[in-house]
Amino acid sequence: MDIVIPFFANLTGLDVSRKNTPEIFLQISRSIADARANNKAAKNFYQRYRPMKVFNEGSVEPSADEYGFSSFSYPSGHSVIAYASAFAITEIAPENVDTVMWRSRIMGINRIIAGFHYESDLLPAMVVAAATFAQLHNNADYQAQLAKAREEYRQMKGIKAQKVRIGKLQPGAWLTAETRPCGAHYLALPADTNAVEFYDDWMQYQMGKKKRTPERMQVALADTAITFKGVMNRMEEVLGFQVTEKELPATYALLQKAHADFLEVCSSTAQKARKRPYVKAGDASGLPELDSTLSPTTLGASCHSSVGFGFGLLLSELFPEKKDELIARGLDYGKSRVIAGLEYMSDVWNARSLSAATFACLNADYAYLAQLDKAKKEIKKWQAKLAKQKAA
Repeated sequence: MDIVIPFFANLTGLDVSRKNTPEIFLQISRSIADARANNKAAKNFYQRYRPMKVFNEGSVEPSADEYGFSSFSYPSGHSVIAYASAFAITEIAPENVDTVMWRSRIMGINRIIAGFHYESDLLPAMVVAAATFAQLHNNADYQAQLAKAREEYRQMKGIKAQKVRIGKLQPGAWLTAETRPCGAHYLALPADTNAVEFYDDWMQYQMGKKKRTPERMQVALADTAITFKGVMNRMEEVLGFQVTEKELPATYALLQKAHADFLEVCSSTAQKARKRPYVKAGDASGLPELDSTLSPTTLGASCHSSVGFGFGLLLSELFPEKKDELIARGLDYGKSRVIAGLEYMSDVWNARSLSAATFACLNADYAYLAQLDKAKKEIKKWQAKLAKQKAA
């Protein structure tokens, strides 16, 4: 930790160490520990061998070969450390979000070059880290230490604490163009469709076609919903109840504005246009009734995937008793786009990266946090009322 944390945290312009910034150092290191524990459980479940073992090759770091041959690769442990560091830093110093997300991606690439990981090991580690933070937000010790780390950061940077009074909420997103992530600063450009790097996207498209059962395509059609109410309808199937403006007004308002954040971060990160998979293949998509309504190109990040995964994270924090199912439902939004042939897998992963970074930025926005506190109190009171009615 004494090496890894400065590698990321010094991007804030501070000399982050146990001695110089004890509160920031402790917050980041404890966050990493929680994410690593969750990642270790995933590694032991999937038990995917590293490339160096599969191909019986040494790594570029021979002294670590014994470890590499005896341990698993999926999801990447180094990447989960990187993304946990990035999210922890963003919640303390959100102006650094693009830089720390870029550095997280670079750390993963270095692990591929070294021979310890496949590319597909990297971004699932980001999902583990983001899902971990969604639950840490409900931990009183985490929040207490975060407050200390933020205060230490403000004092060292000479930043005054913000006082937020929430009046009537205005339509639109919580974040602004200045405070939300910008994927153009850290996402990889989409691979050219004639390049060897495009191979994985193309194989994912071909495999997706094999999954087009009538039942799965009904799910994919329903997952084309991208409006706030449309996305909530899909998530409410997992929750088992509706989040209505009448019953849960503070929660409804929180989610409605966050929907705009997850949508806008994707829409504002337009990259190199590529033909949609089914257009490139000269096929009909898995949802041919939509083909005539779609533009023939994608722009590097799937907005459906951004909103889906973003809502999976946010709702899993609000309703932790359904956390795993909500994260899975959010991820499934992206799978539906690939199976239908509407977007490439790399578009989906780019969008998930954007929504995870946006989730971290939201949790550094004081107006959002004030509304989140109101929503959590409201949900707790509402659930107690339901439990009392059920017991009567």
